[in-house]
Parts: sequence; C-alpha cells; structure tokens
Amino acid sequence: MQTADQRRVWVIFSGLMLALLIASLDQTVVATALPTIVSDFGGLSQLSWIVTGYLLTSTVSTPLRTYPKTGGSVVEWRRTEQKFKGD
Repeated sequence: MQTADQRRVWVIFSGLMLALLIASLDQTVVATALPTIVSDFGGLSQLSWIVTGYLLTSTVSTPLRTYPKTGGSVVEWRRTEQKFKGD
C-alpha cells in the first residue's frame, strides 16, 4: 500500500508528464504549420521574429495552462502548495 507521500509524488509526476506531452504535441503542430506562418509574414527574413514571438508567448502562457482550475492564479498556486505541504 502506498503512503500519502508516495501518492503525492505520483500525482505530481503524472502532472509533469502530461504537461510535457501537451507541450510536445504543441511543438509538433507549430513545426508543421511554421512554413505557412512564415510565408504569411513575408518569408524567411521574418522567421527569427516569428519563432521568438511564439517561444515568448508559450513561456508566458505555460503557467496559465498548467493549472486550469484556477486559471493559473498565483494566489491559488500558493494555497495548493500549502495544502500539499500541510501548512
């Protein structure tokens, strides 16, 4: 039988694996669509700006996607973290 700590580790690990799966699927879709996106923005001269913009928006929005129940609210993250710690 698993202890509460082991269950928490499995829940956290499963969440991380799910987040990585979703991120890799996202990258696959963008990589497939990138030639079309680049041509819409004026060719290869704009490629670095398009990729940089995508990476920045992806990085900023990741915490919002990671915890959809609260919309990524920092306050809710801290409350959840305190629940896991038992504070």
